[in-house]
Amino acid sequence: MDYIVRNPVTREFRSLPRPHKAYRHVAVAFICKGSNATPLDGIEYEVIRAGILQPWKLTRTLEIDTFSSVTNRWTAASLESSSPFALLVANRPAVVVGEVIYWGGMSSTVLAYDCAMETVQLIKLPRVTLETGDFLLGQSEGQLQHGRFDLDGLEIWVLEDYRRSEWILKHRVSFTEVNHLARSPGWLAPLWLHGFHSNKSELLFITWSGHPFWIDFKNYTLTETGGGLIMG
Repeated sequence: MDYIVRNPVTREFRSLPRPHKAYRHVAVAFICKGSNATPLDGIEYEVIRAGILQPWKLTRTLEIDTFSSVTNRWTAASLESSSPFALLVANRPAVVVGEVIYWGGMSSTVLAYDCAMETVQLIKLPRVTLETGDFLLGQSEGQLQHGRFDLDGLEIWVLEDYRRSEWILKHRVSFTEVNHLARSPGWLAPLWLHGFHSNKSELLFITWSGHPFWIDFKNYTLTETGGGLIMG
């Protein structure tokens, strides 16, 4: 129930008024309009939270609370989805692309909430995900991206049109092509996907054996963030 907005550049912070309704579990998103160097008084932002009454249970109703810095108050809305969904109860931030908020759902799904149209849509991921560390949502070049890996390699999928749930396979690399990973027989357990480069969709940030790397899907290379280049 306690929400604080902080500007890490100006070091200002502000406590928001408490929402009207308490939930045991919520999925949260943050939309900011303005420069990060601008004081909080000059920035318009919204905090959006989806209340989850019964985690892991399918529902068609999405309860939305939205705080606006313009009005300085919370507003509530109840939206209906055409398909039943269950949000993931996890401390993962939502992915915001334009006016659409994407939350991860159970059973390899994504829930899209269009703030402008006030609609909710369930989107299936392009392939079944085991949800054991290989599930990643993010944005790059203004599009929603989904990263995953299996025993064969890594993939990056792009959501071309969320209304039609149309995914396009944009990048794929096998572990035999990235020799540094292929040389290790125990690569799978310590490999984690963390984020996409905001301007270069072919770059994926991972940790492998506890070390951070950028993996380049075009050049089949790993670049350790603390130092040199590892050629594939």
